[in-house]
Amino acid sequence: MSLVRSRLGGALGLLIVGLLAAGCVTPPEPPLGTGSGAVLDKSLVAYDNLDFQTDRRPIFDNTCESLPPEVFSELGLTGEPMTAEGIYVGCSITESWGGVFFSQTAPAGRESQRRYFVDTWRGTGIYPDHFRRWILDERYYTVTYENGSVGNECTTAVHTGYQGPFEVAVSIPREESDRLHLLDEDYPIDQLIADYCSRAEEMAEVLVAALDPEGGSRLAAG
Repeated sequence: MSLVRSRLGGALGLLIVGLLAAGCVTPPEPPLGTGSGAVLDKSLVAYDNLDFQTDRRPIFDNTCESLPPEVFSELGLTGEPMTAEGIYVGCSITESWGGVFFSQTAPAGRESQRRYFVDTWRGTGIYPDHFRRWILDERYYTVTYENGSVGNECTTAVHTGYQGPFEVAVSIPREESDRLHLLDEDYPIDQLIADYCSRAEEMAEVLVAALDPEGGSRLAAG
């Protein structure tokens, strides 16, 4: 089960949230455990009031060099990995079909304006044409959503127990984004979901398995 809000998915997800996630029903979350992350019931995607712990260390240090060398070919990536530093830190790779960016950072800036995973999960401040809650590898709360000024990017955010989620952002080619800006048009949402959101989700599954093999959203810090 996943909760989907999009022009394609309709209002079913919103209806589920309205019935179950208003804070009146206690989510059937497993307790925090040790050793490996607990299995999460698929019905949890319908709840807003989940307990997102933030005490674990990040699973990714935002450098391409820290990723297993073989993971790039497993992801089908052939471009040169570049570690980005500055305002946006992470691992960036440019391909003929677009680009990918892997990152995991703690929320920064003014406390009142910081965005934590709970905000992403609830869709706070996000007004995309595609928004999907799901459970990655049965252990991680995950959100996939469309973003970018012309709907040119899809991000999968995975809650690993740290202050900020592990994120995989997949975008269309820069030239196409620039063209759409000039035309004042959005990239077709159905095409973004099929070609880019699906790719972001597949990459997130591979990367989380490599970086946090025994982890999960309900794994206690240790």
